[in-house]
Amino acid sequence: MVRPLFNSQRRAFTMVEVVIVLAISALVIVTTTIPYQKRNAELSEEQFWRDVKQRWQEAQTRARVEGKATFIYLTSRSKREIRFEYHTDSGKKVTEEVLLPKQLHIASNEDMVKIYKNGYVSPRTWSFVSKLTMTNYDMKIQMGWGGYYVQKTAVWGFPAG
Repeated sequence: MVRPLFNSQRRAFTMVEVVIVLAISALVIVTTTIPYQKRNAELSEEQFWRDVKQRWQEAQTRARVEGKATFIYLTSRSKREIRFEYHTDSGKKVTEEVLLPKQLHIASNEDMVKIYKNGYVSPRTWSFVSKLTMTNYDMKIQMGWGGYYVQKTAVWGFPAG
């Protein structure tokens, strides 16, 4: 008697086989999703700082070349953004916003910086905290040359991101 290739009595997976496949699938998803989400959030922080730098440099150029002041607002209550405002030659008010990533929180009070027509600013420090990378970012705004630099420090007990 020839045995059939497939047993006609067995038409489904056993419960143990299903549980094993589900466990392996869950393990693969967890091990790939968490690093992906963390890296994606790190990239959004990097993009935020690049956008702030670009807008700030544009404001400095406008001040030095065109003699136009720019007001820069740090707003935490409403939109959690850094907002750049200036007026065109025709007097139209232009607003450009750089939104903070979700994991980046403002540790300073709401504040305003003015880049004057000569490029100078009032010195101050704006502080941010990344809940993801456990990093403090102190944005130190310089008076004389109208720029800033960002100092990264680790939150106590965690390495700097």
